[in-house]
Amino acid sequence: MVSLHEKEFKLVTIRRSKRKEFNHSFPNEEPSDIKVDFPKLQNLYPIQIFDKKFSKEYIGTLACTTKLNASQKGEMIAIDYTDIAQLLGLLLLSDYHWVPKEIYYWCTAKDLKVEIASTVMSRNHFHPIKKMFSLK
Repeated sequence: MVSLHEKEFKLVTIRRSKRKEFNHSFPNEEPSDIKVDFPKLQNLYPIQIFDKKFSKEYIGTLACTTKLNASQKGEMIAIDYTDIAQLLGLLLLSDYHWVPKEIYYWCTAKDLKVEIASTVMSRNHFHPIKKMFSLK
């Protein structure tokens, strides 16, 4: 008969054996200075950098495409330029500020709350837009 300790040991060794070893070495160099590499961005606010990266025409096209996707799937969602810009901003935020589940961005718990997410767009508005969003 196998003891509980032996079962736990087998489980631990199986889990560890499936993991790949990390053997990457990083170069011994300092990170680049953004002020030197990108001097034009130095004095811009984040919203100005966003506007440089995503033109109003491009975001308008994304809004039209998202509306088209929604209508083709039989859903009616009110989407405009502002909604897509906010969606992109929240997606960029989610890449920078990570939480275990997407729904936690709108959580009210002190240790999970990301206040900017709930002020920019409600959870009930975000999810349908994200579901229909397409870059095509």
